Amino acid sequence: MNHTALTSLIGIMSSETVLKDYISLIGDKYDYILVDCSPNLGQLTLNALVAADEVIIPVQAAYLPIKGLEQLLKTISRVKRKMNPKLHIMGILLTMVDYRTNYASEITDVLYNVYGASIHIFDTSIPMSVCLTVCLCRQEVDGLTKKTEFILSMQSRALWKTSTAAR
Repeated sequence: MNHTALTSLIGIMSSETVLKDYISLIGDKYDYILVDCSPNLGQLTLNALVAADEVIIPVQAAYLPIKGLEQLLKTISRVKRKMNPKLHIMGILLTMVDYRTNYASEITDVLYNVYGASIHIFDTSIPMSVCLTVCLCRQEVDGLTKKTEFILSMQSRALWKTSTAAR
């Protein structure tokens, strides 16, 4: 859902159950339905929490996302109490983890110390990806996109030539 979807939800009575109502119509056709939400606590995220059976909470291995986790957990608790008693936190999934740094290890330790006893933290984590970071930079710096693509293309060719020459 995008900004248009959010706008269309505003003003609808019981708008927090729109997604749940829709899923109840089509849910028997699927084994699983995954709903990916943006990292905010707006109407769309509320709809997803009301409709969900379980939640996987992806948390970037950094200070601010962990602070945001506190607010998300409060929201999940309220939704569970008032709108969806079957809502269950499946676990926390660490993302964008760069274990080459002390910072990522420290953040991971904090996460385990604060939440490990009450919420499952998945053993598997999603590592930091340099390619992903480059892609994100392309979105943010529109004027430099073509230059970056050209430089990456040239680097890829150089690596390919080097690896084929070594054979």
